[in-house]
Amino acid sequence: MKTEQATFIENILAEHNITYTKVAISSNPITNGMDEHWQAYDLIDEDNSSHVLILRKEDYDFTAVLDSDGRIITGIIDNGVIPALYENGEYIFSDTRK
Repeated sequence: MKTEQATFIENILAEHNITYTKVAISSNPITNGMDEHWQAYDLIDEDNSSHVLILRKEDYDFTAVLDSDGRIITGIIDNGVIPALYENGEYIFSDTRK
């Protein structure tokens, strides 16, 4: 039986056309220094491309989905969640960076 949270995550992935054939604890370097309250998973498709799913460990609550480079597809992260994606407190893929 699927939980409500699992269904919610599956719907988000489907909305963004993200498919996968394998799930693994993330080994993507963008997760280096990740806060211990979150967990990252690599969603790997049949072409070996991947996305990174971030969930809060406490309740597996959805936080964000990122592409393999760390660009946010949907959700919210900050430098407390994944500091490797921030420089001087600013998200490195921000459109407003100079």
